[in-house]
Amino acid sequence: MKKTLLTLTIATLLAGCNGGSDNKASNTTGPDSKLNYTLSGEVQSNYLAQDITVCVDLTEDWICNPSEPTTTAKSGLFNIASMNKDILHARILAVSTLNAADNQSKAYTNNTVVLAAPPLQKESGHIINGISTLISANMGHGLNPHEAARDVKAKLEKIGVTTSSDLLANLGDPRLATIDKNIQLLSASAKADQRSRVIATLAKELPQQKAFIQAENLTEQTLADTVNQLEQKSMPRLVGNDTGVTQFFNGAVLTDTPAAGFPLQDANIGFDATDKNSHSGNGFKLTKLDAKGKALPDNATEWSCVRDERTKLVWEVKSNDPKSPRWKKNEFALQIKGGVQPHSEDIKYAQKTNKSGINTTEQYQDMVNKEQLCGINTWRLPTLNEQFDLLDFGSTAKDADGNLIGLNTHYFPNTEAGYEGYGWYWSSSFMHAAYQPKDMHVYNYLDQVSDSLGDSGVQNLCKQANAECDYPTKMNVRMVSQGK
Repeated sequence: MKKTLLTLTIATLLAGCNGGSDNKASNTTGPDSKLNYTLSGEVQSNYLAQDITVCVDLTEDWICNPSEPTTTAKSGLFNIASMNKDILHARILAVSTLNAADNQSKAYTNNTVVLAAPPLQKESGHIINGISTLISANMGHGLNPHEAARDVKAKLEKIGVTTSSDLLANLGDPRLATIDKNIQLLSASAKADQRSRVIATLAKELPQQKAFIQAENLTEQTLADTVNQLEQKSMPRLVGNDTGVTQFFNGAVLTDTPAAGFPLQDANIGFDATDKNSHSGNGFKLTKLDAKGKALPDNATEWSCVRDERTKLVWEVKSNDPKSPRWKKNEFALQIKGGVQPHSEDIKYAQKTNKSGINTTEQYQDMVNKEQLCGINTWRLPTLNEQFDLLDFGSTAKDADGNLIGLNTHYFPNTEAGYEGYGWYWSSSFMHAAYQPKDMHVYNYLDQVSDSLGDSGVQNLCKQANAECDYPTKMNVRMVSQGK
């Protein structure tokens, strides 16, 4: 069966404009006997016991491990010294038990609380509280510290919470005191193996969690219910597509029948074996939709979208009309509302081949939503995992250049290799690495065309603030929606 694609991690990134995953930077990790690095700051909380352990989370597991640089905060103040320069690029944790500072927190006395501060690549002035914990957890969505803070700020303002212009510089803003406290109580209510996921999901769902984060009094039951709710939302979808592989390997070639001595192959298990679809020939269940979103017969010759009956996602189908903005060969610069903005060179690069006047992904998203393609106005960029789930590894279709196409061409006939030649389509998935320069965007790509089908890597995008952009980036786009 198809496994969930795990986002790749990298240890170093090119500090220039952009480049691929094989770029190497100078050795900047590990112990350095010539220097002693320090981290200092303050744990700001009225709800923690006096004994507060502060450590550098080098293993990125939200736990203070014995091998990690550790100290004990005195009156909230801490100072950590280490010969390992990596401490400047990792989150800082504060671990203690909840103190019964008021009636609300009495129920959680002696519960472990873990708070965090994001890695800001500086030695002093670190603040650890509930708000910094929220920002640090938000980085789990592939954001750097500054993007994560801006995202939290934007979501808070959406629900009427006014914050300082620079949230990272004003983590102790008294206007956020109630939210700060409730995040600390949430941390005390969550188990160690779910804490980071729960708080990361809270960061993602802030507008929907308005009542919780602004509550003056939270009952024990409310906290427990919120933890369970956020935990459930953090879990990946359990229903997805199979690989599409229906043949068996006999040691030399693929055959249509099982081979003795080669048991438990992919074709033996999963939807491809137990729930094969007569139209697709494997476990994929796909339905063609017209421009209004109406289901069409499988032999329809014109359609605009495809609904995945397993995941219930609706996918855009690219057009074969060169005059359409949805033309299969049109490529775009990446632009995400409230997030990534394209470099001017990215836009110029896209304009060389895309003459539609719609040259960024945000412009394209706005267009298909305004037109209500297939009766839908909630189109968005897919995640990398959503793209991966759509790949049919049993596909044998090839394009005019002989490249293997990773989507079922009966439903997705206009899949392009793109300028890189690997079928890269923009997604909303990013990652953040320890030595990533400030405001550098690191994009996860997925090979959807070519013999390297399913391979993934990272691409550094040009920083908008840089005057130069030596390697501008453009890609195709295929929008997705949860449907009507």
